Amino acid sequence: MSKRNKNSQKALTSLENRFAPRIVDTHVERTKLTFQGTMASTVGGVIANTIVMDPSADSDWGSYTPIFDEFRVVGIRISLVSSQQYNVAVVNAIGGICFDNDDAASLTAASQVFEYNTAYPIPSVFGHMAPSRENQNICLVYAWMRPTTGAPIPWVDINTPALSTGSVKVYFAGLSASTVYYAVNVEHYVEFRGRR
Repeated sequence: MSKRNKNSQKALTSLENRFAPRIVDTHVERTKLTFQGTMASTVGGVIANTIVMDPSADSDWGSYTPIFDEFRVVGIRISLVSSQQYNVAVVNAIGGICFDNDDAASLTAASQVFEYNTAYPIPSVFGHMAPSRENQNICLVYAWMRPTTGAPIPWVDINTPALSTGSVKVYFAGLSASTVYYAVNVEHYVEFRGRR
């Protein structure tokens, strides 16, 4: 190899090394995406809701899709406010809320909720005021993180957010028919990678 070719090869190697960190972007952007909704009973008095690990309902989602290639939801926090706290005409019952890391199918019985080790019992109607602190609003707040042992949390293509597996599941039966029971705030804790 000639001296000129060696110098050219050396320059090329130096250039590749200088730009390698920019070519393979390992930066992970972490953020919280939030949206609100309600939970209502069916005509049959059942709440069988699933809140999926798809953060695309947040209005800020569109600001991330042109920038990143992949995302993953690493955790979720659900805040519930009773929409029926002073209504004595609606049925108050106990139900459950749980986190499923893999599945988003709705539950069909209250007993299924409590088969999960992530389950909590919750009332369908509860008061907002804390007796010790007048005028402090009370929410029921539940949070879960995806498991960090075993298989890594999978990355999902930014263009197919519905492929993000897992959900929070809520189930009640025997409630008043067609009644809004909760206002819901959902916070997805999301990581993005692969800058475009």
